[in-house]
This record gives sequence, C-alpha cells and structure tokens, in this order.
Amino acid sequence: DEVLVREQNSRWVREIIVGVGK
Repeated sequence: DEVLVREQNSRWVREIIVGVGK
C-alpha cells in the first residue's frame, strides 16, 4: 500500500530531522 509506505517514510524522515536538530 502506498499509504503505508508514505506513513513509514514520514516516520523516519521525522526521526532524521529530529536527529539533525539535536
């Protein structure tokens, strides 16, 4: 499902952004 892939992408993208922000 594309929705599932998008949701997972958003998740790791958020984690990466948070990691960079730290």
